[in-house]
Amino acid sequence: MTHYELMVEAIAWLEKCQPKDPDRDPRVGAVVAIDGEMMAADHRGEEDHAEKRCLAQIDPRRDLSRATVYTTLEPCTHKVRTKEGESCSDRLVRAQVRKVVIGILDPNQGVCGKGLLQLQEHKIEVELFPHDLAQRIRRLNDRFIQAQQSLGLRIAFPENGTEIRGRSCQLIGKFNNPPGDNVVAITNIGDQWWPQPGSLRVIPENRKEWQVAVYFGIKAPHKIYIVKANDLGMEFIEYYRKGVRKHSQTIQDASKKLGISEAAAADVIGRGYLGISMPTLPKGLDMQDCITINVSSLDA
Repeated sequence: MTHYELMVEAIAWLEKCQPKDPDRDPRVGAVVAIDGEMMAADHRGEEDHAEKRCLAQIDPRRDLSRATVYTTLEPCTHKVRTKEGESCSDRLVRAQVRKVVIGILDPNQGVCGKGLLQLQEHKIEVELFPHDLAQRIRRLNDRFIQAQQSLGLRIAFPENGTEIRGRSCQLIGKFNNPPGDNVVAITNIGDQWWPQPGSLRVIPENRKEWQVAVYFGIKAPHKIYIVKANDLGMEFIEYYRKGVRKHSQTIQDASKKLGISEAAAADVIGRGYLGISMPTLPKGLDMQDCITINVSSLDA
């Protein structure tokens, strides 16, 4: 088979790939060949990536130093794999293949360009599919590409409609691309809005999950929004946070001066959970996800 025919063959295997969630999982096909002879071909499975499935078809004792791997999507890196050494780039390096021909770069920001660089750093030649075939791959993965260009934030816990007891809870969610400091939680009751003190934080043990603390001041149903803020939105959030910090300092000062606990001082002065009145989600904040929970008690 010719070089071009092997690229087309990889796309044919891509077309056999039918992921359950096309927004999160790409359609990928791959082929391994030596001197134009196809040694293995496969597509992405529910768990295993196409390159891994191809290499599994070949005797591990086989010398692949003259092999070319044709893959429709840039091989993944350890940035998006749970365990070190499980990425497709790592596997291709260990297999000591001569060349990798890539259809398109992975739009996932944890991979984009990094897989290509890792291969080149290990002296593996890298080439890209020609424009016509690359465009064909993009069309077949349009939903995945569009989703990966966004943060893809989703709230996983608590579920919509959950009853909460206590003054705070931890929100946990998933993402396609890691959130930055400008991604925050904001709670809402009617026309009152409460930006939360911290930004979303990626959970180190699970690189695809985030968490953030959310605080409540009154018993009532609350809407909790996860929002991405532009410069205007961050000015609004920092303005509110500055007011809360100033109020907290006032409570601490009163506690020391009067010789009472901060909780008692807060009961006298107020707890600083005053909302900002606006009829809709404040400008500069782009909603990523939203749930409604019911705070039934402020006692944990």
